[in-house]
Amino acid sequence: MNLNFVLQHFFGKTPPVRVRYQRDDSLREAGATRGTLVLGDPGVGKTRWAAMQIFNKFKNNPKHAIFAFDWSGGLTNNVLELIGKDPDCHRLLDRVVLDELGNEELVCPKPEFSPDYGLTEEEQVSRVVGNMERLARFLIAGAPFLAGVSIEEIGKELFRLLTAIKENGRSWQITEGKRLLMDLALLRNACNVFGNHQPSAKWYFEHEYLPKDIMKASEKELSSRALRFLLGKVDGREARATLGYGKPGWTPKEATEKGLMVLIDGHNMINQPEAQHYLLMQAFSLVMTWINKREVDSNLYDPVLIDFD
Repeated sequence: MNLNFVLQHFFGKTPPVRVRYQRDDSLREAGATRGTLVLGDPGVGKTRWAAMQIFNKFKNNPKHAIFAFDWSGGLTNNVLELIGKDPDCHRLLDRVVLDELGNEELVCPKPEFSPDYGLTEEEQVSRVVGNMERLARFLIAGAPFLAGVSIEEIGKELFRLLTAIKENGRSWQITEGKRLLMDLALLRNACNVFGNHQPSAKWYFEHEYLPKDIMKASEKELSSRALRFLLGKVDGREARATLGYGKPGWTPKEATEKGLMVLIDGHNMINQPEAQHYLLMQAFSLVMTWINKREVDSNLYDPVLIDFD
């Protein structure tokens, strides 16, 4: 469509004073909005154009963190290609974190619970409960009440207990959650040894879950089935490698403090959709939980760019 026609349609024969014609299609800082949607047919260059905008932002704003969530790997490849062709590529690469989900040789761990995130244990538990509820809506649409009870009641106390079970200064992760629910002797021992660090979890399991006269074996199986089902979806080799290690490979806190660009590439897990969805959602929730802790309108924080492809 002719640009003059568009301008005349919206503004009449005299266009606004600030309208300027340019051949450069870069997304200007002065004209940026809180959200930019790029639409077009396959193969017209959307990903390439988006990668150019990300690269320009990354190079020109060394204090601004960038988080790019890439479902198929195309955006990641384009951004890295642009960096590799830049004369200053070595300095730029020092600020790049490549988190390639499902990589069989190089794992970038992201445990659910870690003090390195700069979040309280309860904030981390709440974030994981929310992620499990979102995954349940995706997978267990037929029994929302049962799934909600399983996650909100049993899951919340289970995750609290996991944060209390520490070895070498690092807590257990959700990769041990399913085993803990099914091995009642292990669960009872965990409550005895570590429960004092999470009194509500200790009380719940010792008074509501473990006693046979309170909850029969069939009732335990039914009430925890949805949670065990969800935990089983992130129990594969690749997901366990990402979620099971105690120390994260990167944190949103570090990225925002150092102006890093984190590329989260999920193309290796395209044939494991449940695990892929969870790991991408987990990374996004980590970013948003940290950003939400920042004070509104404070000049102590630099802007953050979040991209989805």
